Amino acid sequence: LRKSNFYAVNIAATIDRIFGTGVMLAENNKKGRLVFRHVALGTFGGEEDEDSHVDTVARRFKFTAHQAVQRFGVESLDEQMKAAYEDPKQRYKTKFELWHLCIPRDVAPAGNTDNLTAGTQMGWASVYISPRSQKVMLEEGYEEFPYLFTRFLKVGPRVMGKSPLEDIESVIKKYLELEESVNELAKKAAFPAVLTTADMTPEELDLRAGGVTILKEQALANGLPREWASSGRINEALMEKEDKKKEIDDAIVLILMRAREHLM
Repeated sequence: LRKSNFYAVNIAATIDRIFGTGVMLAENNKKGRLVFRHVALGTFGGEEDEDSHVDTVARRFKFTAHQAVQRFGVESLDEQMKAAYEDPKQRYKTKFELWHLCIPRDVAPAGNTDNLTAGTQMGWASVYISPRSQKVMLEEGYEEFPYLFTRFLKVGPRVMGKSPLEDIESVIKKYLELEESVNELAKKAAFPAVLTTADMTPEELDLRAGGVTILKEQALANGLPREWASSGRINEALMEKEDKKKEIDDAIVLILMRAREHLM
């Protein structure tokens, strides 16, 4: 493991557990070296076996045409990826979404040892698909399930882990609402709405720094123009926002301490 990238990827997957589930893929590259890949949140789904262990994963990821040729070969590319590969400007820049399916399959019948080590005879099928063309780019297999599907908390029948942040979800929502309100109040304070007379056009108001606005005597007598609807209590909103932030920070510190214990 020391010669691989396990520790760096494991940290990323462990941090993802804050949101419920962390996933990484372990496989051998073409040079026979063990390589670990972090599977980002929101890019995967899974299913469980009868013992509630995850044994099926589908994920989406992106490759450039250059990476795809290294992994699958030119002949496996769809037309769009081939065109990108043949164009030096797109070969290393344009990325294409691909899907990886890893599902359990029935192994070869007992007594049949023909091609037993071939990818299509292994316990888990590994299929790479281009969703644009529905082209199967590569089908191989794994002897063991290659994904580490780690969950912060396993709850009931749900496949994805429960995030500790779910317990403070209402606090997080309130904090975001307060942040939006504070931003709106700050904008109103910096650029207040103006109440003026019905016969005065916006063009007649010069709100620039050092600007000059000529007013009629009646407007002056009525105290117009003046700021309008800009008296929100921003200080109280800021104090409540800080209180919510402290609740969230305290919860995250506890979560990170638990994650650190897991890594040690």
